[in-house]
Amino acid sequence: MVGSCYLTLPQLNSHFLLPVTLFMLKLSLDETLHLSLQESYCLPVLTYAVAALSLSVRQENELNACWNSVYKKLFGFHKWESVKYCIYGLNRLDLHSIIRLRRAVFTGILCRQLARYCVIFSGVLSLILRLTMTFYLHLGCIAMW
Repeated sequence: MVGSCYLTLPQLNSHFLLPVTLFMLKLSLDETLHLSLQESYCLPVLTYAVAALSLSVRQENELNACWNSVYKKLFGFHKWESVKYCIYGLNRLDLHSIIRLRRAVFTGILCRQLARYCVIFSGVLSLILRLTMTFYLHLGCIAMW
């Protein structure tokens, strides 16, 4: 089915939270190293194709809550405590900023590809025009132009 997402947010949350929980249980690492592992493995799972999707504010907030749960579990925050300043203090981006960054990169790639195809298409059009002119010149029908 084109244009639909097969994973709902609760399914995505379960796919995301399982590795987070496994990392938390089995590894006793430095917090920043552990956070780097989470960013390398779990963040791509959470943000896969987010640049091409049109998420509602609620959906984006749910994804942000999933990502904030990593900080809460890792640094021992309670559920009601905000991790916003912890994220900024570690020179990291919150998920809303990560999504905006990925969308900007995705849009830039699309614009570069579109510009490239426009250059190729304009080259093909000028070639067709030259071939048509040459054809009419050989027929002696240049007066038609």
